Amino acid sequence: FPKDAAFLRKTGTRLSRWGGNIATTHNWKQRIRNTGADWYFENFGDESTIEWVKMVQSGGSAAMIGIPMVDWTPKAAGLRSYSVQKYGKQQKVDPERPDAGNGVRLDGTPILTNDPNDAYVPLRDRPAPGDLPGTIYRSEWIEQLKAAFGSYPHFYEFDNEPEIWDGTHRDIHPKKVNYVEMRDKYLQMARLIQSIDPSAKIAGPTVCGWWFYWNSAAGGADKAAHGGVDYLPWWLGEIAAADRKSGKRTLDIFDIHAYGDYETNGVSTAEGDARKIRSPRGMWDPTFPSEGGIGASGNATSTQPNKNIPAIIPRFRAMVNAIYPGTQFAITEWCYWNDNGVVESLAEADSYGVFGREKVDIATRFIAPQPDTLGSLALEMYKDFAPLSVEVKTSLSLDLLTSYASVTGDGRRMTVMVINKDPKRAVTAKIKTVGFQPTQMVAHKRIGDAKTITTSAPLKPQDSCTFPPYSQTLLVLNGKAAPGTVNWSVSPDALMMITGARATLPIHVSTPKGSLKIVGIQAERGISMTASPSPVTPGKPGAIRVVAGNKPGFYRFTVTAKTPSGQNETQSGWIVIGVPNSLPAKQSR
Repeated sequence: FPKDAAFLRKTGTRLSRWGGNIATTHNWKQRIRNTGADWYFENFGDESTIEWVKMVQSGGSAAMIGIPMVDWTPKAAGLRSYSVQKYGKQQKVDPERPDAGNGVRLDGTPILTNDPNDAYVPLRDRPAPGDLPGTIYRSEWIEQLKAAFGSYPHFYEFDNEPEIWDGTHRDIHPKKVNYVEMRDKYLQMARLIQSIDPSAKIAGPTVCGWWFYWNSAAGGADKAAHGGVDYLPWWLGEIAAADRKSGKRTLDIFDIHAYGDYETNGVSTAEGDARKIRSPRGMWDPTFPSEGGIGASGNATSTQPNKNIPAIIPRFRAMVNAIYPGTQFAITEWCYWNDNGVVESLAEADSYGVFGREKVDIATRFIAPQPDTLGSLALEMYKDFAPLSVEVKTSLSLDLLTSYASVTGDGRRMTVMVINKDPKRAVTAKIKTVGFQPTQMVAHKRIGDAKTITTSAPLKPQDSCTFPPYSQTLLVLNGKAAPGTVNWSVSPDALMMITGARATLPIHVSTPKGSLKIVGIQAERGISMTASPSPVTPGKPGAIRVVAGNKPGFYRFTVTAKTPSGQNETQSGWIVIGVPNSLPAKQSR
């Protein structure tokens, strides 16, 4: 929820999400929301999503709207689900509106027999005979959203964290959500949207975190009833199967929520800060042990590889590519919360770089940072970051200094983001480029708790750069790509396989008249890889053949190719190996 269009323009934000718990209980027509368990299940006035879409578009941002899929929507402002007068004394009440209780009796038992009609009216897909007066319709809202989206992408999202409806919205969905309901509700929503808006791009299942990646709220019996397959792989396999049967894709974007996993209780402030600032490694690094809840408990899954290590991005990109190829991957909630925290802003700066380098298609912070804070500056410094990620190497510890690089499509500008996470020591280094010939460099910096970005005078590319403690530096290098540079890719570059399985990874060249030859593959022990010997051209893709070993885990590979100019270029990726039950049956054969 960005503050305004000016913030979007200043930070260069390209996608804004209308989501969170209020997405489940937003009445688009009456402009009302229910606060759910967040605040005494009360109805309050809300803004228009249609006007909100127009606002973010005026700031140059596309919009993503969560479509509620519980069958109730708020009736009128001022109402509440758990009236003390009607349902009796409760453990807590709203201090300003003491008739609004939290739905928990004095003895600690939840009130599960409340009448949804107290605060809600029915929410249905389309008008039908016998509908009650005041019924609200998703179809009418989607029609208006379709018009409001206009020439921008038409992004829709599956509700918000439906796996915990029985907690956050127990006044209207007290039953624990199971595997089948999550599948069926998603398909119901997606098919409705597509019947109205052919341009729709639909995201789901919008799951909240590690436990619910692998389990439904209905517990172990629900998983056992579905062959012991973990929840998200099962769900994705079911959607893929339904789409194959219908001949039409309903899922464009596989969408999860993923927050930094670290524990700061019981440790010093310095150690807590160190854990927080290195926690972005949990998004991508299979060698990084979690320092939070994921690492402390191994009972969320018994089938996934490296079950106590998050490695969120390669884990799910590999899974999606195995189960439903062509589906994008999104993290639509993540955050470090303190907009003016030095450590938090650097962790967020690091996260933005990780999302780009690791090929997350969409990432939206929950919630948008307030303007003119360290959090907004961390984002603003990426405003002019070039769009094509390139490899960058440093010899320093990833826990103390990280860097990310990219180039423009025309090869005339390279950007390098350097984040010094050391609280005490500066780093002085030179930038060495391969395949790019720089002629001039400028450095943009923010340091510590300063709420300013400083810009240097033009520098020579060979000049040393100093990166102060707790700083974020953007280096902008003007120049040109070296002659003979070829754009190419291994696709997919992340794939989940079952032990002993075989797969083929295509190699594509996108540079017109470009060609290259694969001259080497480095693969970690546990997989074997061989490449086709013929030159790869735009009209003749290459191929890498992969054989999975018998040990589950994450295996890094790097492919080296030689261009006609004699230049060596590399592409890296992940093979994730699991036991047969770690994927749905069709993928495990």
